[in-house]
Amino acid sequence: MRVNMYPNPRFSPDGASTGAWGIDYANDMPGDGTLRPSHSQGFDELHVPELDPGAEYVFSVRSENGRGSVILVIGERYSSRTVPDGNGMIVLRLTAPATGSPKTNRVVFSNQGVYSQPQLELASTGGF
Repeated sequence: MRVNMYPNPRFSPDGASTGAWGIDYANDMPGDGTLRPSHSQGFDELHVPELDPGAEYVFSVRSENGRGSVILVIGERYSSRTVPDGNGMIVLRLTAPATGSPKTNRVVFSNQGVYSQPQLELASTGGF
């Protein structure tokens, strides 16, 4: 059974909007189901929950404007920086390490993209 573990799958400004370092990104969520990063660093970093060490996860998100990039960080492990495919989808796979602080688990969204439909799931459930 597929379960979306992403804490705010509709990018609602009333939902989870805090980054791993305590920055609130609610202003970058206009309420239309999108994330529009505008942070001065050039990206938004949204926190994701603690994940099971050794398990492989898939994160996917749609780039509504076909631009931007995403990096998934779990513990001390970083995915590659991934850009949208020809259909606007960004898909990342990463195995959760046994070490590292889960409080810094995050997805890093570059400010060039407009993102929607985030999904984080176990790879074993059929995610991409």
